[in-house]
Amino acid sequence: MSNNPRHLLQQHGLKPKKEWGQNFLVEPNITKRIVELLEAQKDDRVVEFGAGTGALTKLLSERSDHVFAVERDRDMIGVLEEVYAKVPSVEVIAADAAKFDLNDVPGEGPLLVIGNLPYQISSPILFQILEQRKLVKRAVLMIQKEVADRLSATPKDGKDYSILSIRFGAYFDVKQAISVSRGCFFPRPKVESAVITLQPLETPRVPDELEPWFAKAVKIAFASRRKTLANNLKSGFRDIPKARIPELLEELGLDPKCRGENLTIEEFATLAKALQKETN
Repeated sequence: MSNNPRHLLQQHGLKPKKEWGQNFLVEPNITKRIVELLEAQKDDRVVEFGAGTGALTKLLSERSDHVFAVERDRDMIGVLEEVYAKVPSVEVIAADAAKFDLNDVPGEGPLLVIGNLPYQISSPILFQILEQRKLVKRAVLMIQKEVADRLSATPKDGKDYSILSIRFGAYFDVKQAISVSRGCFFPRPKVESAVITLQPLETPRVPDELEPWFAKAVKIAFASRRKTLANNLKSGFRDIPKARIPELLEELGLDPKCRGENLTIEEFATLAKALQKETN
């Protein structure tokens, strides 16, 4: 049976569901490159989110003996179960990727995550990977180019530098690996796409015990991008006297009039630690 998404859809009398943001990758060279980026080994457990018709699944099954194809669309599940019924390395899991818990993946080998993500579920999946990062050996994801830009941004990238950039940069080496044009999909999406790789850092830039404060500090610092860092912190950390905030920033070598987008990840970590001490 053909592994071409267009052909499989036609053979089963199916059409992409616009309301679910289904855009199937139909360019085989891109598909191959995405799978190569994952660097899967035979013993690795590979979780594929949004498996669709199985364009990535086939190539993954040739590299790993433990591929878990997660899909919520009953029509697509039927296609996957038919195509991979006799492929022992592939297990089709009927589940919503946005709610799937990586702790539920069977087995004990290293865990890899891959997927061509519908844009409306990319955020919950990304944050699930962040929260469960100790389980994940590596992740390769196709996402909206705009989100990829924000994930991989640094302070010099202006408005692209965001909560996403900082939260993920604290724990992952984030890279944009492939830019994917709209013509590589069926149907053509309205936006450009990019493939990112998430490689957990051997030594995180922020200690685990500081993460709640780090996440809170970053969120508050970006609460209003027009406000200065000091004013955002005054609004968000009400347990600290307002007059103390500018003093604290100056003690840390930070300009109270700067904005959250001006701080590096390391500076946010230092700030979070200081804020924690001030409120204890």
